[in-house]
Amino acid sequence: MAGSDSAGSDSAGSGLSAPPVGWWTKAHGGLLLVALVVLIVAGRGQHFFYDEWAFIGGKLDAVPFPDRYLLPHNEHWTLLPVVTYRILRATVGVGSYWPYLGLLLMLHLGVTHLLWRLMVVLGSRPIVATSGAAVFGVLGAGAEDLVWAFQIAFVGSTLLGTGAIYLAVTGTASWRKTGVLACLTLAGLATSGVGVAYLIVVPLVYAWRRGRHTVIVFCLPLLVYLMWYLTYGGSLTHPPRDWVTVPLLIAAFVAIGLATASTGYFGIEMSSALTALLLGVPIVAGIMLACRGWIVDKTLAGRTAFAMCVGAAAFFGAAGFARGGLGLGIATSPRYAYVAIALLLPGLALVLSRGVARHPALSKAIVPVAVAMAVSNIIQLMAYAAETRQNSTASLRVLTAASDMVNLNTALFADQLPEPALAPDLTTTDLRSRRLDAAFQGSIPAPRDHLTASLNLQIKIALHRVTGTTPTCSSSPARQITVPVSRHTAPKFTVTADSPVAFTLNDAGLRSGQRVIMLTKGTYIIHSRRTGGELTLDSSSPSSLMGNC
Repeated sequence: MAGSDSAGSDSAGSGLSAPPVGWWTKAHGGLLLVALVVLIVAGRGQHFFYDEWAFIGGKLDAVPFPDRYLLPHNEHWTLLPVVTYRILRATVGVGSYWPYLGLLLMLHLGVTHLLWRLMVVLGSRPIVATSGAAVFGVLGAGAEDLVWAFQIAFVGSTLLGTGAIYLAVTGTASWRKTGVLACLTLAGLATSGVGVAYLIVVPLVYAWRRGRHTVIVFCLPLLVYLMWYLTYGGSLTHPPRDWVTVPLLIAAFVAIGLATASTGYFGIEMSSALTALLLGVPIVAGIMLACRGWIVDKTLAGRTAFAMCVGAAAFFGAAGFARGGLGLGIATSPRYAYVAIALLLPGLALVLSRGVARHPALSKAIVPVAVAMAVSNIIQLMAYAAETRQNSTASLRVLTAASDMVNLNTALFADQLPEPALAPDLTTTDLRSRRLDAAFQGSIPAPRDHLTASLNLQIKIALHRVTGTTPTCSSSPARQITVPVSRHTAPKFTVTADSPVAFTLNDAGLRSGQRVIMLTKGTYIIHSRRTGGELTLDSSSPSSLMGNC
């Protein structure tokens, strides 16, 4: 029975049941512990970063109830993540990142375990399911969802959706289970937009067992989500720029996303979208051919794998519609790959299991290949973790320096952001409240970090409203200019074409980090609360800056 490639039962009434796997259960448990150790190593030195400040800072405190839990965050309804962060902030504080990251790791291992159970139930051979889950446990291709606690949103929706699928295909179909599935699907929608994929998959799977029950599983979560979307959503942060080409954009987004996720799971790190397509398309094509066979077979196991593949394509389609304005490169994001791989893995395991059934000699290659895949994914995971650690630590040092400036009552512009690049939701009001001081403990800013904080808080760029004749600039257009700044002067400069401009503060031989601002064509004035220094301006457009205007 341990080597069977078919589910234990396939009736609509009783659903599928897992065959006894014996030793493989213990092996899977041991591999989960190994994955936990790897993830803890990758998580060392991580800090609060980017969107997380929106949840632990004071941004939501100023929003009245219940809007603070219903307003979208980058198009996502993040009710459960917001509640989770606020509970953690109130109970364990912000002095350590581990309670937040630890929760993410537990959710991820929960997804890994549910995928293993689902693969076994659907008929995958235990050796294939165990090896597949082991690779997923250290998924470097989805590293963003493993080292950044904020991704409890994506991982949480994946856990709720996978759990709902597992319940939908096992046990006895009943009205009670129907209610549970509806609640799980709705909870997934209230965690992140990933829940939209499972809003398709779960009802589709359950419809093949109890068609009339599907109305509740699909319509109840959909109705609530539509009510939320019409009330609080309704806008896209980065929609496609050209709506005429939207179908082509979404199709390309789906193709690149699926190909990148497929190759990434096998441990192949893609350097370009073209490479991902060349290697990933054959894998995706094989899964699509398998989907055709699953439909013909008319088994619940095959149809479930088919539905999950449809969910992966739908996920990338929705992501392309919402984020198409950022370009096709966003389809290769690790956070998207994680979700897609979780949806594709049961089908892939089923294909491999049936291949092993036809060619038993292939079973000898499963473990060595899985080990090679896991090692490659671990390497990717550690590299990504190191990069994230470096960025978050650098951001934290600048925030610590900014906190020092705020609490020492240094002259600054109150409406400027302390760290606009990597903490856009954190304000000087948050730093002045002292509620986040524990998050900065142990962080020691360097002189460069203090200068960067000064650039962010003591230099203000404002559009100069020209009245009368246009001011004359003493310089010809250039890509880079340098102007002196102090509280006693207000130099002006002109941008001759729309362009991102990078500002760098220089003082006493030190050079700050860059602050990049997108400026439209026009004349700007530089206000300063500093006693001195020079500001270097770099434009991405050649010969677009003019100083001394």
